[in-house]
Amino acid sequence: MVLCSPAISICRSGVYQDGKKSDTQLPFVQSRLSTFVHKPEALRAVTEVIRSEMESSPDRIVLRRLFAWILMENRQVESALEQYRTIDRLANANDHEIYSFAERLILERAYKTAADAFKEIIDRNKNPLLVPAARFRYARALEMFDDQADTVYSFSGSFSVSRREKIRFTSTPSLRL
Repeated sequence: MVLCSPAISICRSGVYQDGKKSDTQLPFVQSRLSTFVHKPEALRAVTEVIRSEMESSPDRIVLRRLFAWILMENRQVESALEQYRTIDRLANANDHEIYSFAERLILERAYKTAADAFKEIIDRNKNPLLVPAARFRYARALEMFDDQADTVYSFSGSFSVSRREKIRFTSTPSLRL
């Protein structure tokens, strides 16, 4: 719990600058937390505090950003996307927050979740200026996901072909005479 004291104090007091809520200290908080959020006990404590604060102040975007960052640090990309959906709604960002997060997902090589986020933007069509770019990025994310996946094509159960490997036999072919 000693490890979590900076995060706990920041989460409980809020991130303020000149008496106003601010995101400007978020990178500082993230850098302080990055040294120990990979430890299970620290992660549990920080997550508990942030969730508690979000329950008492559900409209505090900075806490949701911090929570989404922690989720991303632990590769919980779908849960982080859920937080960015809420952030987008709270900030009235017309899918810009989701789009930016989907771009980050591509950098993190979470192509499937990025594609889901871009598809969501396309389907909702709330921001006509963003939809063409989202369509392009959606197609690109699907393409990268397909390249990343170890897609195996089976032919009659006798052999399979992968893009990254030569033909390999999965079962002994039987000859019928």
